[in-house]
Amino acid sequence: MSRATLPTASAAARVFVAALLSAAVFQPLPAAAQPQVRWRELGAPARSDGAMVWDSRRGRALLFGGDGAFWVPYRSPWQFLRSPRPHWEPLATTPDGPPLRSGMSAVYDSVGDRVLLFGGRVTLDETGTDELWQLRLDGQPRWLQLSYAGGPSPRYDATMILDRDRRLVLFGGDGGGGDDDAVWLLPLDAPALQWQKLDAHQIGLGPGPRTRHGAAYSATAHCMLVFGGEQRLFEPLRGLVRYATCPPLSNARIHPADEVLSRTSAMPASQKNHPSRVMAPLTASGAPPT
Repeated sequence: MSRATLPTASAAARVFVAALLSAAVFQPLPAAAQPQVRWRELGAPARSDGAMVWDSRRGRALLFGGDGAFWVPYRSPWQFLRSPRPHWEPLATTPDGPPLRSGMSAVYDSVGDRVLLFGGRVTLDETGTDELWQLRLDGQPRWLQLSYAGGPSPRYDATMILDRDRRLVLFGGDGGGGDDDAVWLLPLDAPALQWQKLDAHQIGLGPGPRTRHGAAYSATAHCMLVFGGEQRLFEPLRGLVRYATCPPLSNARIHPADEVLSRTSAMPASQKNHPSRVMAPLTASGAPPT
């Protein structure tokens, strides 16, 4: 399944940011006007396969790694600041951080005031890494590689979210993790960091191995949504799957209207009747194009 993400000419030339504009952000709006979503070019450093998070304490975006010319990864992180005008500038950190990488998974931990980054790759033909790094943001931004027990195989282009129970939730990826369809949890408040692997027999049938997919977390619903990605070279996927991160732990596929099917029929009877492992197929009208 390995395929490095190649920067296109448009990606190398410019970067756009979609922002929800309001009077407090870029320009004043009439009192009666409603905020609207529109694109605006902000002159970010051109790259592909980088990782970006939102620092909610300081109201800024932080950008890490990514491929530049000839697919050589960048190392220096950047920050997007909104004042005195929207602009990007390098983020000064201690020099002992991770090496040049792209395809990292990153989240911002507001409680710990830090960025957590997992995996990534240095070259096009490697299997990736299983390193976990943190960048503390209180005071001088400083790096520290975190040690843990167990854990997922080396990978890149995976997705990772931080749920409201302060657990990292990792799924998918390319390289060494290209055939991994498990969900990985890492409780951050545990005395010692130790990954927990959740297989299909624990949470039901999931979307299957994939990479370069999208994922988002809803704190209200306490679930992670996974969309699209690739299972094989140049074979895009469009299925939408919900993973509930609180008991009962379960996977549920949200099918396009023309692809509705029941996945519970393939589950063992003991799993179908287990209150914490029942998977309920859902339907959705329409789907983004493949």
